[in-house]
Amino acid sequence: MDGPEVKANGVNAYSLLRKQRAGLFLSLHLLMGLAVLAIWITGSKPLLCKYQGEWHVPALHDQARSGTRLAFDLVATADSDYRNLTFDLAVWPLFGRDPHVLKPEASWLRPLEKDPSGNIYWLGSYELGRDLFAACIYGLRRSALLGLLAMGIAGVFGGIVGSFAAFQSHRHGRISWMSAAAVGAMLWVVLAEGLHLTQSKNVSWAGLARMVAVVLSLAWLAVKTWDRRPKIHFSLDRLSLAYVEIMKSIPGLLLLLLLVQMVPDAGTVDIALMVAFLYSPVVIKYSRSFATRRLPEPHIDALQALGASPARIYFRHLLPRIWPDLIPVLAFGVAQVVLLEASLSFLGLGLDLDTVSLGTIMHAARSNPAAWWAIVFPGALLFWLVYSLNALGDWFSQSRSLSHRGGGLKTR
Repeated sequence: MDGPEVKANGVNAYSLLRKQRAGLFLSLHLLMGLAVLAIWITGSKPLLCKYQGEWHVPALHDQARSGTRLAFDLVATADSDYRNLTFDLAVWPLFGRDPHVLKPEASWLRPLEKDPSGNIYWLGSYELGRDLFAACIYGLRRSALLGLLAMGIAGVFGGIVGSFAAFQSHRHGRISWMSAAAVGAMLWVVLAEGLHLTQSKNVSWAGLARMVAVVLSLAWLAVKTWDRRPKIHFSLDRLSLAYVEIMKSIPGLLLLLLLVQMVPDAGTVDIALMVAFLYSPVVIKYSRSFATRRLPEPHIDALQALGASPARIYFRHLLPRIWPDLIPVLAFGVAQVVLLEASLSFLGLGLDLDTVSLGTIMHAARSNPAAWWAIVFPGALLFWLVYSLNALGDWFSQSRSLSHRGGGLKTR
């Protein structure tokens, strides 16, 4: 029996997905669990341990805390292997395999085959004896993190730029000189800091935080000085459209390859920033379209007639209604980012080859074409992730389409 009509957004979307697409709901939760709980599933370090009266969390750190008894004994007596130590108390992962541990004597073992020490490899091993099961779990986590980080940056930047440009040009085409200068300074700061991040080998979190603080301050100044005299005609919409057209005319893969070459040792955050830069025009285009569709609504005219400030109209009544429409775009974008990173890593042009990812695993299999397991298992995991994300984006797209036609969705 059909229940009450519920629109597909917020908490209701979660409930509707569980009722209407139970298989997709379960698939997404399994993927999320594997990605979030990777260190709980497999690893060679304790999650939490007590060693000679001191508490440690080794799984969250590359090396033991310097100056502690654990760090000294780990090097002096344990040969850098936590399993050779005797702990007062230790909580270990479910499977004691680490994808970063190298065992050349166990290279290219088939699934369920044992190494000379008698250890069984559930999915086999690949180059330099790395455990394929552990590598697939950590590779899934890295791919999901990269996709979410890249599309999170592109979504926030593109969603605000596209919708604000449409709002400014259609509703308030005249702004003050000070506001225009603040907007120009904001764009300059973003561009300059972005170039600095791509040219540096390591991401400066202090620099990134400084950039965010400056941008927020300039945005506040632009909003506060919007209605001051004297005013000028300044169309952000034309600038955003010009940016979108310029980016569309440049082959994305070629530009990404050039950016990757500028950062020799690109990490996850570096790749995410590059991909976000390439994908932000797509988000700008869609957010501009959604905002343009919302602007003629009667309540926007009523708010303006009642004297509501432009900042109040935009931040409280327009921008919150844009985000649900962008969810399908971002879901499809995460899937594309995952595929793009895997393709680049497979070609040896993405993440460093020492970094464990689904693409680097398949790249290693190029040196041994007979090792079908090093292609099948990470490839199947990649297909599962991309298919689930595309299915989620398709479901959200259909849900929003029905919602805009006025009917909403019905729960079963």
